[in-house]
Amino acid sequence: DARPVGILQYKVLLYSLDGRLLATYSAYEWSLGIKSVVWSPSSQFLAIGSYDEKVRILNHVTWKTITDFQHPAAISSSKAVVYREVERRPVVGNEDLSFHHDLTMGSSLFRTQSKYEICQLPVQVPVVKPDPDRANPKIGVSCMAFSSDSRYLATKNGEYSL
Repeated sequence: DARPVGILQYKVLLYSLDGRLLATYSAYEWSLGIKSVVWSPSSQFLAIGSYDEKVRILNHVTWKTITDFQHPAAISSSKAVVYREVERRPVVGNEDLSFHHDLTMGSSLFRTQSKYEICQLPVQVPVVKPDPDRANPKIGVSCMAFSSDSRYLATKNGEYSL
């Protein structure tokens, strides 16, 4: 079991099934801390998403950080492949808008097709910095999901996903 202690303290307490405290992890103190936590399907990794817009990965043996990731504004690594979704909506003619035309969810008027194109590197990720003076600013890594084989981790930082 892994539980964040509180929003203003960056601390994870790791317990065994019988209630023994196994380890404590803290990346820093006294600032906005942990926003999300997720176990990998293999149970070998614990991903911690933070308000500092970083993801830290802990291993299950030592409970130490094995790596951390930021959400960059530009992706230029030759190891990365960036896909962009392109939606195609059908062209609507006058005959499609007549009252006698059967407008069902299966009609061509409501069909969109998506395809994914590979973007040329470097790719600029659109970034909108939230106003920290507004209530509940959308900052930090709010959502994470491992692939079923625990090789990949998808994350969502604030309003934008990477």
